[in-house]
Amino acid sequence: MLPVVLPLPGPATLIDRADIEISFDAAQGDALVVSANVRNLQRDDGILLDAMELRADGTIVLTEGNGIASASAEIDADLSGLSVTDPNLFEAAGDSATLTAQVDWASEGRLDLSDLDLRSDQVQLTGGAQVTGLAEEAAPEVALDANLTSGPLARFATLAATPLTGSVVTSLSGNYAVQTGAFNVTVDGTGQGLGSGQPEADALLAGPLTLGVTAARGAEG
Repeated sequence: MLPVVLPLPGPATLIDRADIEISFDAAQGDALVVSANVRNLQRDDGILLDAMELRADGTIVLTEGNGIASASAEIDADLSGLSVTDPNLFEAAGDSATLTAQVDWASEGRLDLSDLDLRSDQVQLTGGAQVTGLAEEAAPEVALDANLTSGPLARFATLAATPLTGSVVTSLSGNYAVQTGAFNVTVDGTGQGLGSGQPEADALLAGPLTLGVTAARGAEG
């Protein structure tokens, strides 16, 4: 069987096989089930993926006119056999990843991402985000609350072209107004055994380290 070229923007994307099932019948209720199984994905920019499995279990609530009033889904995805031909990205990318999250959308212009849990080896990103003001003529705003555990930073040394060592655990929260550019963000965290191959800096960073950054910009700049 010859690979199929997907009609996607950007570099050409080919797959050997994709099995996709979508189950929704408004006459039987509001339940939605989506499953997808993709095998041997290849992109011209050097991204290769042996397998991707995705499942979404949720609901679609219709209006009286059969428009969509709201939709929600619990998403579970598993990627395996991931590789990249760019040597600078190879170590950083890892060869597998898992993702779980809850997504909720409402027609009045709100999108919520909650219970996010993205993992690749010892790297873990958890948290959620909320986007409001998506309705017509509204002003979109984004709120974010996330936590990142880096695992050994040596994984990113080739990408950073620096002999990184140690690990960090950080939390990030903030808001961003798309229309005005106003934002506020707070980053807190801890580092352990941090190093970058610079003896003077490494001597200061080697022990337990507490990180704290706050930044803000108003609508007027």
